[in-house]
This record gives sequence, C-alpha cells and structure tokens, in this order.
Amino acid sequence: MLDKRFAVVDLETTGNNPYKDKIIDLSIVFVEGNKIVGDYNHLISDADDIPSFVTELTSITLEDIKSGVKFSDIKDEVYELLANCCFVAHNIEFDLNFLKIAFKEVGINFKPNLAIDTVELSKIFFPTLNSYQLGALSKSLNLTLDNAHRAYDDAKATAELLIKIINKIQSLDRQTMIRLYNISKSLDTNVSELLFASLSENNHKDASFLVKSLSIKEVKEDQHIESHITIESLYENFLKINQFKHRDDQIKLIYTIYNSLKENKALALEAYTGLGKTEAILIASIAFSNETNQQILISTSKKILQEEMYYRSLKRLLKASNLNKLPIAMLKGKSNYINLNTMLKLLEFKDDNYEIIILKMKLLVWLTSTKTGDLGEVSLKGPEKLYYDTAHYQISDYDQYFYNRAVDHAKSSHICITNHYFMQECLTEMDSNYLIVDEAHQVLRAVNSQNETVYKYMDLKFLLSQIGANNKDRILKDYLDHNHYEKKDYLISMLSQLNKTIDEAFAQLNHQNITLATTQFTHILNLIDIILSSILNTENYESLYNYLHHFKLKIHDIVKHLKSNEYRLITDKNFQKTTLLVNNQSKELLYSDLESLKGQLLISGTLEVNESFNHLDEWFNGEFDTKIIKNDNLFDSVNLFIPNDVHDLNDREAYIIDLVDYISMYYSIRQEKMIVLFTNYKLLNDVYQFIIESELFDFPILKQNKNDSANKLLLQYNQLQNCLLLATESFTEGINFENLNDRTIFLTKLPFPVPTGDGFRHFYKKDLPDAVFMFRQILGRLKRNENDSGRIILFDNRLLNKPYKNAFLKYFEEENIIYDDRSAFNDMLTRL
Repeated sequence: MLDKRFAVVDLETTGNNPYKDKIIDLSIVFVEGNKIVGDYNHLISDADDIPSFVTELTSITLEDIKSGVKFSDIKDEVYELLANCCFVAHNIEFDLNFLKIAFKEVGINFKPNLAIDTVELSKIFFPTLNSYQLGALSKSLNLTLDNAHRAYDDAKATAELLIKIINKIQSLDRQTMIRLYNISKSLDTNVSELLFASLSENNHKDASFLVKSLSIKEVKEDQHIESHITIESLYENFLKINQFKHRDDQIKLIYTIYNSLKENKALALEAYTGLGKTEAILIASIAFSNETNQQILISTSKKILQEEMYYRSLKRLLKASNLNKLPIAMLKGKSNYINLNTMLKLLEFKDDNYEIIILKMKLLVWLTSTKTGDLGEVSLKGPEKLYYDTAHYQISDYDQYFYNRAVDHAKSSHICITNHYFMQECLTEMDSNYLIVDEAHQVLRAVNSQNETVYKYMDLKFLLSQIGANNKDRILKDYLDHNHYEKKDYLISMLSQLNKTIDEAFAQLNHQNITLATTQFTHILNLIDIILSSILNTENYESLYNYLHHFKLKIHDIVKHLKSNEYRLITDKNFQKTTLLVNNQSKELLYSDLESLKGQLLISGTLEVNESFNHLDEWFNGEFDTKIIKNDNLFDSVNLFIPNDVHDLNDREAYIIDLVDYISMYYSIRQEKMIVLFTNYKLLNDVYQFIIESELFDFPILKQNKNDSANKLLLQYNQLQNCLLLATESFTEGINFENLNDRTIFLTKLPFPVPTGDGFRHFYKKDLPDAVFMFRQILGRLKRNENDSGRIILFDNRLLNKPYKNAFLKYFEEENIIYDDRSAFNDMLTRL
C-alpha cells in the first residue's frame, strides 16, 4: 500500500448535511513515495446561498463561488483523479460522505478501494497530543497551515500530517508493529493494509528493550557533572529567559527560602501574589541542593501545576543555566503509572469495540517512547479510562515497573516535584530531609481529602456492571466460553443478588441505619465468597476471580470502618447519590513523616488569617517561624464594588435577574469580556439558562462544567475578543489571564457557608481560612504586576460588618471599597 498514490481530500461546504448542503471548495493533494507530488483545486458554484457563519469561517462568499465550476462539469475529472488512489481525509466520514452524495447526484457510484482517516491515525501514532483538530496538530507537529478552513490549505496540512504518520510507523520496532497490525484488522478503515505494507518492506528492527514482551524505551541516567551554582547567576538567567526586570522583593524571597533551608527551619511564609514564588523556590532549592548535596522535595497543589513547575519552570531554568544534567525528578502516586500486566490483560480483550482498539494501539505506540510511563501523558478519558480500569481489576500481580523506575530516579535526584495528594507517598518512598510546600493554603484540604477513601453507590454498581449478566458482556462471557453452560444461570442469579443487596445496603446507609447497612454489606461479602469458591480452579477463572476479589476488598473496607465507627456519610433524597467516606489513616502517616524532616517551608500568597498562622499548628505539631513579605500597595488599583440594591439569594429568581442586570450594565458600558464566579454549579447553571433563554448577549457564553479542564476553558477565554465566562471559584486556582492589564471579576458569594451553633468553631478553624485563601487567590488573578488594575463586583455584603472583615480586606484601600447601587456602579464604570 505504501507504493500507492494517496489522494488527500478536503472540502468546505455550506453545512454538515450532505443531503441538503453543497460543496463550495474542493482540494486534492497527492502524496506518492512519501512526498507531495501535486494538487487539484476548485471553487464549486452549486450553492445558491452561503450562511454567514460559513463565510466567517472560510472567508468564501457567494460572489467568490460564482467564478467557480459546477461539480457536474468536473465529475469525470475528479473521479479519474481519485480512482486507484487511497482516499485520505482528516475526519474521513465528513468528506467522503459529501463526495459520495455529490457523485451520486450526477449518476456516479463512488466508493474508494482504500481509505484512511488521519484523525484516527493521529490518535494512534501521536498519543500524547491534547487535541487532534487540524489546527492544533499543525502547531504541535509544525505542519503548514496558513489559512485554516480553506480546502487547499487544510488538504496540504493533512498531506504533511500523513507523511509524518508514515515516518512514525516506519520508525517502530517489529514486535510492536505485528501487534498493531493484528489489532487494526477490526478497524473499518484500511489501517491494517498500511501497517502490513510497512511490515512487508522488512525495514523494522527488533525491539531493543523488552519488558514482559512489550517494547519499552530504555532510559539511562545522565552522569551529573558538578557545577558551581550561585543564586545570582540563576536569578540572572531566569530574568533573561523571561525578559523580566530585577525585583528586590523577589531576591529577598529567594534568600529567605535559601536561609530557611540552610538553618533547618520550620517556616510558614506568606509572599504577596505576583512576586514569582515558583521561580524563587526553584532557584533557592537548586543552589542549596547543589551546595549541600541534600535532596529537596517540592509539593504543589495539583498535578497540572506540578507538571508546569517541572516542565515550564524547572527544566527551562536549568537549560538556560547550562545545568541540563542536574538530576531532577517528578513523582506521582502508583496509579498514575501504567501497569504492564494491565496492558497485557487489555491486549487479551477480544472485544471489537472501537474505543478499546484505539486504546490498545495508542498505548503500544506510547510505550515505545515514554520515559516515565506516566498515564497523564496520554490523558485517558471517558471510555478509555473505564476500559483500562476494567482490565486492571482483572489482574492479580500488580506490576510496578514504571512506578519503581520513577521512584529509583527520584531517589537519586537533587530536586523532586510532587503534589499535595501524593506527598505522603513520596516522603515514605524517599529519603528527603527537606520539604517545600508551594500553594500551601491548599495543603490541609488536600491532606484531609486524601485521608478519606470515598465509596459511592454508582461507582460500586459500575464495577459490577463490568462483569455483566449476559453473553454480550466481556468478563462473564469470557469465563462461560471456557466452562459448562449450566454455570451461566447460577452466576447470573448470584450477580443479581449482589446488585440487589448493594441497593438495599445503600438505602439503609441513606436512612443512617448503620447496623442494617453493615448486615447487608456483610451479606455481600458472603455472596462474593460463595462465587469465588465456586469458580476457583475452573477453566479460565483468573480474570473473573481477580475482578471479584478486588470488589470484595472494597466491601471489606466498608464493613471494617462501619463497625469501628470511622466514617462520614453524605446523604441525599435519592439513595443512589449516597456517599460513604472512611478514614484510611494517611494523615497520621504523613504527620509522622513530617516530624522526621530537618527543615520544611510552607509558602503561599495567602497563608495568614486575621494576622495569625494558628490554623497551621496541626501541620507543624510544634514551634515554627513565620514571615510575611508584603506589599502595602498591592491592591491600590483594585476596586471592590458591593451592590446594595440586589435581592437576597433566597429569592433566587429575583437575585438572578439582578445579577444579569449588573452584567448587562457592565458590558453596555465597557464592551469587554467578563468572568462571573459561583460557589456552586446549581446557581451557575440557572444563570446560564436564564441568559440563554433571554437572548441578552450577542457574544459567546462560556460555561464551566464539573469535568471541564480549567486550562481548556482558559484557552478559549484568552483567545476570544469578547465573551462571558461562567465558572466556579476553583477555576482561578493557579491560572493566568493573557493580554489583559485591566480585568473585572463578578463574585456571586463569599465561598463559605453561614455558620450556626457549634458550627462557629469549625467556621473559624477551617471555613474562614479556606474562604480567605480563595478570595485572595481570586484577587491575585486581577493583580499580577504593578501595572495591573481591576475590580471585584461582589454580590455578598457579609464581610462589611462582620468580625472577619479585615481578614478579607487586608490590602484594600478604604476608598476603593464601594457599597452602593446601580447608579453608582454606572458612574464607576463611566469614569474608567
């Protein structure tokens, strides 16, 4: 097939329906011998009208196509050009269907002998990319795409993509290629023919490094060369690569961190937002570690921030300082690294489900190049994640090849970066004597979260559903195919009892009948034991046995904690939304590890509350130093406007009307994009629905959903000239808005509940610090440097007359706090 001529096709059309819409732009770019060898292009004049959004997207007008040709005039020419070629397109279903219908309308039956889709191939052979849209691929792979959504430019970029894919295929080892070829036979497109053609050329070498029969990239540690490193030289390199100016406060921060490490201190350090804490931490850590040969563990709040700190900050700084061989590492928990036995189990799946086929192929390709085995590199989502987990639960031997490799590498590193949720694992695995906790205002919340294992009704039901109850389901079917058919009814009956008992157990939990719930969960354990004993040592029993045993361990953990009264319950009117949280003692292990450290530093832009660090007593479990690097003028160009003419949130409909009215006023005067932050998704969705139904705005409305990536949402927001973004306050954590030095954020409510009774004790210990941290983080998105200005529009007047007022308004100038009505709001905006 590689000696074939590839016809790479792209069409622009008046819409997405091939039976009603028309082709307006057609291009074919030909690839032969893995080179572009020609092209064919025409504007098509069959359309009587072109929708405005199509013109906006393609720049093609009705006037443009009048000079084009009718498809009927070029039908024979196009057919001849495509005949005997392999038909290629990016999202082949769209282009091929349109061409088939267009040919059919002129009396030609067009069906290519061979067809491949570059979207499909890109997912397989470039498995670590975040997006497979042609524009994103062009940026990632340096394809030529000058005018996106014009047929020739898109076809040419797709042709270049095809060439890169073929080059990638030809670089793979023979063992991986054979596996890919066998799996690809179930695909509808002709990928298997492409792979077979490459294998037939006999240019694929044997794998140079195999683990458990899988081709893996072998990684050899670089030999570290001792270098003389100073804080001054590192700081100068940091300023140079970022084109920043020297700041005395930033140097002060670097030396504060460095001296804290040198003096083996326990220190809580607040440094104002926008000072450059990440780079200060890294510069101080590199200098100290190189000088003392001591390892430093750095933890930040989220995996995404961990990766940014490692790749965008640390690696970039070391490269600029010619310190590429300084040993550094990034370490996550075990579940983040691919389990090779799980991979082998996944390869055994005979299911011809499309998602499983693509998943198996992309993981095989990825394994040949990954240095880490970190599953985050391939971002398994939705069905892919579920299929991987299903395979994982069927194995008994939990291979930890990549995790162990990551730990070994981390142990020999000078600096290791992790995140708060895996800090305890890192401290247990490694011999670090020094710990720096960045974004430390989040650490107690993360530790408390990790201290509990969450059991949800829907999660347990899903696990059981993967076993199945009929011949179409994979695990049960695979077992029954190797055993006597009479076992089927028995197993289905037992699995049905399991399902019903889970329903009954969670119904009792929801009514807080703990004794009855414990009895039901104990009955589940007995049912599982009966099933396990009945299938033990029968034919092909291992997968079903291991999967049920994994399920049994979860139920056993539930029973243990219900009996010892170590649990929390979150109930709901619908028992299927019941959540059980049980203590797993990870907090106790962490605090034990913390006591053995020589020195540690907690640092954040928001760490003290009401001029106190008392909320950190539990963390340090003893005396600790405190320091604040502050900027009294930090928010002198930030206004806080609190409306006094809005309805209470209890009058929900009137409150929403008031909120949208203020948003509308803002846009009518300022004509710029806005962000509205909510404390819950229910109000967010209600406001979104009201805006959509009222059709008030003629610009895009972006809405955060529970599973949305903050980075993806931020990318959309930064790219748009005008838009309204509705998000939760969590959206602002660790993100930066681009190309704006004047920003406005609407905040619907302070992020804490109204305390009552005994709740006040919990409020001042936990809710208030969390709310203050979140509020200051939001402020930090407005004010990143001395030139920035902005305003918070807060629809919550609680902080104006409460004892905790100063905790929130610490840096605000009195004259910048405005409590007034719509008329004053209008005046404020007009004066800007």
